[in-house]
Amino acid sequence: MSPNPLAGQPGTPRPVQTTVDLTGLHRKALEVLARDLFPGEVVRVVILGERDQAIIGTTRRALVFKKGAAGGALLTTELISWDYAHLTGVLTHLGGQAGAVVLEASSQVGRSRRLRGQHERDPFKAPNAIPVAPPFDAVTSAAESLRALITAANAPTPTGAPTAGPSPAQELQHLAELRDLGVITPEEFEIMKARIVHGG
Repeated sequence: MSPNPLAGQPGTPRPVQTTVDLTGLHRKALEVLARDLFPGEVVRVVILGERDQAIIGTTRRALVFKKGAAGGALLTTELISWDYAHLTGVLTHLGGQAGAVVLEASSQVGRSRRLRGQHERDPFKAPNAIPVAPPFDAVTSAAESLRALITAANAPTPTGAPTAGPSPAQELQHLAELRDLGVITPEEFEIMKARIVHGG
C-alpha cells in the first residue's frame, strides 16, 4: 500500500488505507477521508480535477470532493458519497482544453461540461461530476479503473438454485485484468489466484 500522508498527524481519527498515491489530494480531502471512511475501506482510485476537486474510488463506493464556492460548497468542503450499487457507469467528456468526469447513476443523468454557469450542468458544482484539465492520460486510466470497480461491485450474485459460474480460467483472467488496471495489487492478485487454484 502507498504511504499515507495523514499517518501520525494529530487529530486524525484513523489512517487512510490506500493502494494509490494520495499526495495530489487537497489537505481537506485527506482530512475528510480520514474521518469518513469505514473501517477496512481502502482507497483504490483517485481522479484529480480542477480547483482541488476529486473523485475517489474505494473498495465500496465513489466519493466526490468539492471545495469552496466554485464547487458549490460555499466556504466549506463537501464529500458526496455514491455507493457502487447506485452507479451505472463513468463518463469522460474530454475536449481540447477542458473536460469533465461524470458519475452516472440510475437516479441522475450524466452532465456535460457545457453551460458552465448553470448549476445542474456545471461540473464544478454538479454533485456527480468534476472538471478536469489536460493532459488527460491519467484521468482516462483512473476512470477505467473506477468503471472496473463499479462493474465488479454490481456483478450479479448467485441466488436460489446453483448455476454454473465462471471457470477457474475465466476467474483468473478477470483477476489479471483487475490487476493490470490497478484495481487490485499484485499481492492481492497472488492471494486470490491461490484461492482459485486450490479451490479455497
